[in-house]
Amino acid sequence: MFEQLVRAGRNVLDTSEPGPDRDALEDKLNDATQRWESVKKQTADRQEQLDQVLPLAKEFQSEIQDLKPWLTEAEKRLQVLEPDSCDLRSIEKQMDTLDELKEEIAERKPIVETAKETSSSLSNSCSADKYVIEGEELDVRKRFDSLSAEVPRLKDNLTALKDALEKYNKTLTPVEELLERTEKALASRESTGIIVEKGKDQLKAVEDLLSSLGAAEPDVNDLKEAADKLTSAMDPKSPEVPRVNQEVDAVTRRYNQLLENLNNEKDQLEKETEKALKFQDALHNLEEWLPSVEEAVAAQEPISSDPEVVKQQLQQAEVSDVFASCL
Repeated sequence: MFEQLVRAGRNVLDTSEPGPDRDALEDKLNDATQRWESVKKQTADRQEQLDQVLPLAKEFQSEIQDLKPWLTEAEKRLQVLEPDSCDLRSIEKQMDTLDELKEEIAERKPIVETAKETSSSLSNSCSADKYVIEGEELDVRKRFDSLSAEVPRLKDNLTALKDALEKYNKTLTPVEELLERTEKALASRESTGIIVEKGKDQLKAVEDLLSSLGAAEPDVNDLKEAADKLTSAMDPKSPEVPRVNQEVDAVTRRYNQLLENLNNEKDQLEKETEKALKFQDALHNLEEWLPSVEEAVAAQEPISSDPEVVKQQLQQAEVSDVFASCL
Protein backbone atom coordinates (compact mmCIF):
# COMPACT_ATOMS: atom_id res chain seq x y z
CA MET A 1 0.00 0.00 0.00
CA PHE A 2 2.81 2.37 0.91
CA GLU A 3 4.63 1.64 -2.32
CA GLN A 4 1.44 2.17 -4.34
CA LEU A 5 0.87 5.44 -2.50
CA VAL A 6 4.38 6.62 -3.23
CA ARG A 7 4.11 5.68 -6.95
CA ALA A 8 0.81 7.47 -7.21
CA GLY A 9 2.27 10.52 -5.52
CA ARG A 10 5.29 10.47 -7.81
CA ASN A 11 3.00 10.28 -10.86
CA VAL A 12 1.11 13.31 -9.58
CA LEU A 13 4.37 15.19 -9.06
CA ASP A 14 5.54 14.26 -12.55
CA THR A 15 2.36 15.60 -14.12
CA SER A 16 2.00 18.68 -11.93
CA GLU A 17 3.19 22.12 -12.75
CA PRO A 18 5.78 23.60 -10.47
CA GLY A 19 4.28 25.60 -7.69
CA PRO A 20 3.40 25.69 -4.03
CA ASP A 21 0.94 22.79 -4.25
CA ARG A 22 3.51 20.55 -5.94
CA ASP A 23 6.15 21.49 -3.38
CA ALA A 24 3.77 20.75 -0.49
CA LEU A 25 2.87 17.35 -1.95
CA GLU A 26 6.53 16.50 -2.44
CA ASP A 27 7.29 17.45 1.15
CA LYS A 28 4.48 15.21 2.38
CA LEU A 29 5.72 12.30 0.28
CA ASN A 30 9.27 12.76 1.56
CA ASP A 31 8.06 12.99 5.16
CA ALA A 32 5.88 9.90 4.77
CA THR A 33 8.77 8.01 3.19
CA GLN A 34 11.13 8.92 6.04
CA ARG A 35 8.59 7.96 8.67
CA TRP A 36 7.88 4.70 6.86
CA GLU A 37 11.54 3.82 6.68
CA SER A 38 11.96 4.69 10.37
CA VAL A 39 9.01 2.51 11.40
CA LYS A 40 10.24 -0.26 9.13
CA LYS A 41 13.71 -0.12 10.64
CA GLN A 42 12.37 -0.01 14.22
CA THR A 43 10.12 -2.96 13.48
CA ALA A 44 12.96 -4.92 11.94
CA ASP A 45 15.19 -4.12 14.89
CA ARG A 46 12.48 -5.16 17.33
CA GLN A 47 11.89 -8.37 15.40
CA GLU A 48 15.59 -9.10 15.54
CA GLN A 49 15.61 -8.45 19.31
CA LEU A 50 12.58 -10.68 19.81
CA ASP A 51 14.24 -13.41 17.78
CA GLN A 52 17.23 -13.13 20.14
CA VAL A 53 15.18 -12.85 23.34
CA LEU A 54 12.82 -15.76 22.76
CA PRO A 55 15.44 -18.55 22.95
CA LEU A 56 17.13 -16.77 25.85
CA ALA A 57 13.83 -16.50 27.72
CA LYS A 58 13.04 -20.16 27.05
CA GLU A 59 16.53 -21.19 28.17
CA PHE A 60 16.37 -19.06 31.33
CA GLN A 61 12.93 -20.35 32.31
CA SER A 62 14.06 -23.91 31.66
CA GLU A 63 17.12 -23.45 33.88
CA ILE A 64 15.16 -21.72 36.65
CA GLN A 65 12.34 -24.26 36.56
CA ASP A 66 14.89 -27.06 36.81
CA LEU A 67 16.59 -25.46 39.83
CA LYS A 68 13.70 -24.07 41.89
CA PRO A 69 11.78 -27.30 42.66
CA TRP A 70 15.02 -29.15 43.36
CA LEU A 71 16.22 -26.37 45.68
CA THR A 72 12.98 -26.44 47.64
CA GLU A 73 13.11 -30.23 48.01
CA ALA A 74 16.83 -30.19 48.91
CA GLU A 75 16.29 -27.48 51.55
CA LYS A 76 13.52 -29.57 53.12
CA ARG A 77 15.79 -32.63 53.23
CA LEU A 78 18.41 -30.51 54.95
CA GLN A 79 15.95 -29.09 57.49
CA VAL A 80 14.81 -32.52 58.75
CA LEU A 81 18.35 -33.63 59.60
CA GLU A 82 19.21 -34.13 63.29
CA PRO A 83 22.84 -32.99 63.58
CA ASP A 84 22.95 -33.77 67.34
CA SER A 85 21.64 -37.33 67.15
CA CYS A 86 23.36 -39.85 69.43
CA ASP A 87 22.26 -42.84 67.35
CA LEU A 88 24.90 -44.23 64.97
CA ARG A 89 22.33 -45.52 62.48
CA SER A 90 20.65 -42.13 62.33
CA ILE A 91 23.99 -40.38 61.87
CA GLU A 92 25.03 -42.73 59.06
CA LYS A 93 21.65 -42.26 57.34
CA GLN A 94 22.02 -38.49 57.56
CA MET A 95 25.54 -38.70 56.15
CA ASP A 96 24.18 -40.71 53.20
CA THR A 97 21.62 -37.96 52.61
CA LEU A 98 24.37 -35.33 52.62
CA ASP A 99 26.44 -37.39 50.17
CA GLU A 100 23.42 -37.56 47.84
CA LEU A 101 22.91 -33.80 48.11
CA LYS A 102 26.59 -33.21 47.43
CA GLU A 103 26.34 -35.19 44.19
CA GLU A 104 23.17 -33.34 43.17
CA ILE A 105 24.83 -29.99 43.87
CA ALA A 106 27.79 -30.94 41.69
CA GLU A 107 25.42 -31.98 38.90
CA ARG A 108 23.51 -28.68 38.99
CA LYS A 109 26.43 -26.31 39.47
CA PRO A 110 26.95 -25.89 35.67
CA ILE A 111 23.24 -25.04 35.33
CA VAL A 112 23.56 -22.34 38.00
CA GLU A 113 26.60 -20.85 36.26
CA THR A 114 24.86 -20.95 32.87
CA ALA A 115 21.72 -19.37 34.36
CA LYS A 116 23.83 -16.45 35.56
CA GLU A 117 25.14 -15.84 32.05
CA THR A 118 21.70 -16.35 30.51
CA SER A 119 20.19 -13.95 33.04
CA SER A 120 22.74 -11.26 32.18
CA SER A 121 22.10 -11.59 28.44
CA LEU A 122 18.33 -11.71 28.92
CA SER A 123 18.19 -8.71 31.26
CA ASN A 124 20.22 -6.65 28.78
CA SER A 125 17.66 -7.45 26.10
CA CYS A 126 14.60 -7.01 28.33
CA SER A 127 14.97 -3.69 30.07
CA ALA A 128 11.36 -3.78 31.31
CA ASP A 129 11.95 -7.03 33.24
CA LYS A 130 15.62 -6.43 34.04
CA TYR A 131 15.22 -6.31 37.83
CA VAL A 132 12.74 -9.19 37.91
CA ILE A 133 15.10 -11.42 35.93
CA GLU A 134 18.16 -10.42 37.94
CA GLY A 135 16.28 -10.78 41.23
CA GLU A 136 15.03 -14.27 40.38
CA GLU A 137 18.48 -15.44 39.29
CA LEU A 138 20.11 -13.88 42.36
CA ASP A 139 17.62 -15.57 44.71
CA VAL A 140 18.25 -18.98 43.14
CA ARG A 141 22.02 -18.49 43.20
CA LYS A 142 22.02 -17.40 46.87
CA ARG A 143 19.96 -20.42 47.87
CA PHE A 144 22.24 -22.69 45.85
CA ASP A 145 25.40 -21.16 47.38
CA SER A 146 23.92 -21.48 50.86
CA LEU A 147 23.08 -25.13 50.24
CA SER A 148 26.54 -25.75 48.77
CA ALA A 149 28.18 -24.35 51.92
CA GLU A 150 25.80 -25.97 54.43
CA VAL A 151 26.06 -29.54 53.12
CA PRO A 152 29.86 -29.97 53.63
CA ARG A 153 29.65 -28.11 56.96
CA LEU A 154 27.01 -30.51 58.26
CA LYS A 155 28.93 -33.49 56.83
CA ASP A 156 32.06 -32.42 58.75
CA ASN A 157 30.02 -31.95 61.94
CA LEU A 158 28.35 -35.33 61.60
CA THR A 159 31.69 -37.02 60.87
CA ALA A 160 33.16 -35.51 64.05
CA LEU A 161 30.01 -36.46 65.99
CA LYS A 162 30.13 -40.04 64.68
CA ASP A 163 33.80 -40.45 65.63
CA ALA A 164 33.15 -39.00 69.09
CA LEU A 165 30.07 -41.19 69.63
CA GLU A 166 31.89 -44.35 68.55
CA LYS A 167 34.74 -43.54 70.93
CA TYR A 168 32.26 -42.80 73.74
CA ASN A 169 30.29 -46.02 73.24
CA LYS A 170 33.51 -48.04 72.93
CA THR A 171 34.68 -46.60 76.25
CA LEU A 172 31.33 -46.72 78.04
CA THR A 173 30.42 -50.37 77.33
CA PRO A 174 33.35 -52.15 79.08
CA VAL A 175 33.13 -49.83 82.10
CA GLU A 176 29.41 -50.51 82.53
CA GLU A 177 29.96 -54.25 82.09
CA LEU A 178 32.70 -54.24 84.74
CA LEU A 179 30.51 -52.31 87.17
CA GLU A 180 27.59 -54.66 86.59
CA ARG A 181 29.76 -57.77 87.17
CA THR A 182 31.24 -56.25 90.31
CA GLU A 183 27.83 -55.27 91.71
CA LYS A 184 26.48 -58.79 91.11
CA ALA A 185 29.54 -60.38 92.72
CA LEU A 186 29.25 -58.12 95.72
CA ALA A 187 25.53 -58.78 96.10
CA SER A 188 26.04 -62.58 95.96
CA ARG A 189 28.50 -62.75 98.90
CA GLU A 190 27.45 -65.05 101.74
CA SER A 191 28.36 -64.94 105.38
CA THR A 192 31.58 -66.82 106.09
CA GLY A 193 30.63 -67.81 109.64
CA ILE A 194 33.46 -69.71 111.29
CA ILE A 195 34.80 -71.28 108.08
CA VAL A 196 38.27 -69.82 107.70
CA GLU A 197 38.91 -71.05 104.14
CA LYS A 198 35.60 -69.63 102.97
CA GLY A 199 36.52 -66.28 104.48
CA LYS A 200 39.94 -66.36 102.83
CA ASP A 201 38.40 -67.23 99.45
CA GLN A 202 35.91 -64.40 99.69
CA LEU A 203 38.60 -61.99 100.84
CA LYS A 204 40.72 -62.89 97.81
CA ALA A 205 37.67 -62.47 95.54
CA VAL A 206 37.04 -58.99 96.98
CA GLU A 207 40.71 -58.08 96.58
CA ASP A 208 40.56 -59.25 92.95
CA LEU A 209 37.48 -57.06 92.39
CA LEU A 210 39.27 -54.10 93.95
CA SER A 211 42.25 -54.74 91.70
CA SER A 212 40.02 -54.86 88.63
CA LEU A 213 38.29 -51.62 89.60
CA GLY A 214 41.61 -49.95 90.28
CA ALA A 215 42.89 -51.03 86.87
CA ALA A 216 39.74 -49.57 85.30
CA GLU A 217 40.36 -46.06 86.66
CA PRO A 218 42.08 -44.94 83.39
CA ASP A 219 39.05 -46.26 81.50
CA VAL A 220 36.74 -44.12 83.66
CA ASN A 221 38.94 -41.09 82.97
CA ASP A 222 38.90 -41.93 79.25
CA LEU A 223 35.11 -42.10 79.44
CA LYS A 224 34.95 -38.59 80.89
CA GLU A 225 37.25 -37.32 78.15
CA ALA A 226 35.21 -39.09 75.46
CA ALA A 227 32.02 -37.56 76.88
CA ASP A 228 33.58 -34.08 76.76
CA LYS A 229 34.51 -34.57 73.09
CA LEU A 230 31.05 -35.92 72.32
CA THR A 231 29.22 -33.00 73.91
CA SER A 232 31.66 -30.57 72.27
CA ALA A 233 30.63 -31.98 68.90
CA MET A 234 26.98 -31.09 69.65
CA ASP A 235 25.07 -27.86 69.83
CA PRO A 236 25.30 -26.66 73.48
CA LYS A 237 21.49 -26.35 73.48
CA SER A 238 20.97 -29.96 72.40
CA PRO A 239 18.99 -32.08 74.91
CA GLU A 240 21.55 -34.83 74.36
CA VAL A 241 24.25 -32.80 76.15
CA PRO A 242 22.73 -33.05 79.66
CA ARG A 243 21.73 -36.67 79.01
CA VAL A 244 25.33 -37.68 78.22
CA ASN A 245 26.63 -35.71 81.21
CA GLN A 246 24.13 -37.40 83.51
CA GLU A 247 25.07 -40.80 82.13
CA VAL A 248 28.78 -40.23 82.80
CA ASP A 249 28.06 -38.82 86.27
CA ALA A 250 25.99 -41.92 87.09
CA VAL A 251 28.79 -44.25 85.97
CA THR A 252 31.35 -42.27 87.99
CA ARG A 253 29.15 -42.41 91.10
CA ARG A 254 28.67 -46.17 90.71
CA TYR A 255 32.42 -46.62 90.30
CA ASN A 256 33.29 -44.61 93.42
CA GLN A 257 30.51 -46.23 95.45
CA LEU A 258 31.70 -49.70 94.46
CA LEU A 259 35.25 -48.87 95.50
CA GLU A 260 33.98 -47.71 98.87
CA ASN A 261 31.73 -50.76 99.31
CA LEU A 262 34.50 -53.17 98.34
CA ASN A 263 36.96 -51.58 100.75
CA ASN A 264 34.35 -51.83 103.52
CA GLU A 265 33.71 -55.43 102.54
CA LYS A 266 37.41 -56.17 102.61
CA ASP A 267 37.73 -54.72 106.13
CA GLN A 268 34.73 -56.73 107.30
CA LEU A 269 36.06 -59.96 105.80
CA GLU A 270 39.46 -59.44 107.40
CA LYS A 271 37.79 -59.05 110.79
CA GLU A 272 35.56 -62.07 110.26
CA THR A 273 38.49 -64.20 109.10
CA GLU A 274 40.58 -63.13 112.06
CA LYS A 275 37.76 -64.06 114.46
CA ALA A 276 37.29 -67.38 112.70
CA LEU A 277 41.01 -68.13 113.00
CA LYS A 278 40.98 -67.40 116.73
CA PHE A 279 37.93 -69.57 117.19
CA GLN A 280 39.45 -72.44 115.21
CA ASP A 281 42.70 -72.20 117.21
CA ALA A 282 40.78 -72.26 120.48
CA LEU A 283 38.67 -75.16 119.26
CA HIS A 284 41.76 -77.08 118.22
CA ASN A 285 43.36 -76.54 121.65
CA LEU A 286 40.17 -77.62 123.33
CA GLU A 287 39.94 -80.74 121.24
CA GLU A 288 43.56 -81.59 122.12
CA TRP A 289 42.99 -80.94 125.85
CA LEU A 290 39.68 -82.70 126.31
CA PRO A 291 40.93 -86.32 125.93
CA SER A 292 43.54 -85.95 128.65
CA VAL A 293 41.11 -84.18 130.97
CA GLU A 294 38.41 -86.75 130.27
CA GLU A 295 40.92 -89.47 131.13
CA ALA A 296 41.98 -87.68 134.31
CA VAL A 297 38.38 -87.11 135.34
CA ALA A 298 37.54 -90.71 134.65
CA ALA A 299 40.51 -91.81 136.78
CA GLN A 300 39.59 -89.64 139.75
CA GLU A 301 38.93 -91.48 142.98
CA PRO A 302 35.84 -90.89 145.07
CA ILE A 303 36.00 -87.81 147.26
CA SER A 304 37.76 -88.74 150.44
CA SER A 305 36.82 -87.72 153.93
CA ASP A 306 40.47 -87.33 154.78
CA PRO A 307 41.30 -83.58 154.74
CA GLU A 308 44.73 -84.10 153.22
CA VAL A 309 43.37 -86.25 150.45
CA VAL A 310 40.57 -83.73 149.81
CA LYS A 311 43.18 -80.95 149.46
CA GLN A 312 45.04 -82.96 146.80
CA GLN A 313 41.79 -83.66 144.93
CA LEU A 314 40.90 -79.96 145.13
CA GLN A 315 44.29 -78.96 143.69
CA GLN A 316 43.83 -81.37 140.79
CA ALA A 317 40.41 -79.83 140.02
CA GLU A 318 41.83 -76.25 140.19
CA VAL A 319 44.60 -77.14 137.67
CA SER A 320 41.96 -78.38 135.24
CA ASP A 321 39.89 -75.17 135.70
CA VAL A 322 42.91 -72.91 135.07
CA PHE A 323 43.79 -74.73 131.86
CA ALA A 324 40.17 -74.57 130.70
CA SER A 325 40.08 -70.80 131.36
CA CYS A 326 43.14 -70.35 129.12
CA LEU A 327 41.21 -71.81 126.22
